[in-house]
Amino acid sequence: MSIKIQEQVPLAGLTSFQVGGPARYLVEVSTPDEVDEALQFAKEKALPIFILGGGSNLLVSDNGFTGVVIKPIAREVKIENNQIVAGAGVALVKLVLAAAEHGFSGLEWAMGIPGTIGGAVCGNAGAYGSSIDKNVSRVTAINLVSGEIKDFLVGECGFAYRSSFFKQTGEWLIWQAVLNLQPGKPEEIKALGKKYLDDRMSHQPKLPSAGCFFKNFTMEQLTATNPELVKQEAVQGASKGGKLGCGFLLERLGVKGMHVGGATVSPLHANFIVNENHATAEDIKTLAEEIKAKAQKELSVTLAEEVRMVGF
Repeated sequence: MSIKIQEQVPLAGLTSFQVGGPARYLVEVSTPDEVDEALQFAKEKALPIFILGGGSNLLVSDNGFTGVVIKPIAREVKIENNQIVAGAGVALVKLVLAAAEHGFSGLEWAMGIPGTIGGAVCGNAGAYGSSIDKNVSRVTAINLVSGEIKDFLVGECGFAYRSSFFKQTGEWLIWQAVLNLQPGKPEEIKALGKKYLDDRMSHQPKLPSAGCFFKNFTMEQLTATNPELVKQEAVQGASKGGKLGCGFLLERLGVKGMHVGGATVSPLHANFIVNENHATAEDIKTLAEEIKAKAQKELSVTLAEEVRMVGF
């Protein structure tokens, strides 16, 4: 066996929340053959599998994960014609910078977003009205049961708001993505990327977090649960493109500053739960549940986590 199998690896340092217990086993894979070996190992041990990307949209239980964590580290980036080909382990920031350096536009909105391209595709990452599905041309993935390697065209990826076929089924490891880009002037592309980055830095907390904790709403969803809320002038004014930022509703609820243990709702952004003072995963999860209950009770709104929870 050529892969290195690590035991009892702390996962806190591999997540942006900086919390969570150990993985029973962790395997870094850089080739499809190594993925196959890792899958065989998990099968022999009869253990569950979890795919770990950049750990930026993730909450790991204090008990960790009692299975095999597979972490893709394929980080090759190639630019061919108007497309960029990236391994799943490529940091999203690196991809944005590579595109800008070569004069290709389309990913500026992602400047400053942590995580990997594999995770971004899986969760259909997005910001400022754009999302990764607008760029995806093709995704290569490996089936976690059969080991089959398959190419998925964009129409087969089942992209939806912060979701995809891969996230919904949990049966595939994203290995590579091919993204469509548009030619542009490097200086203009970099300037736009910097604009998004500066805006992000000015409105988002610096403390460990997983980004926005809850999903935004469509106005249609809100109308179904609280039509009177939707009619309010302030809500109408805050909606963009038929969607309303969850942070807006949470601010109205007055959740900023709510805390459980070392977990706190950021005073900068109401949709950020931050690890302010050595929080545990249970602190974060409990705080999230309290926020959900408050939203349901006071606004008749059901919040849905954008952050993935593992090991609970």
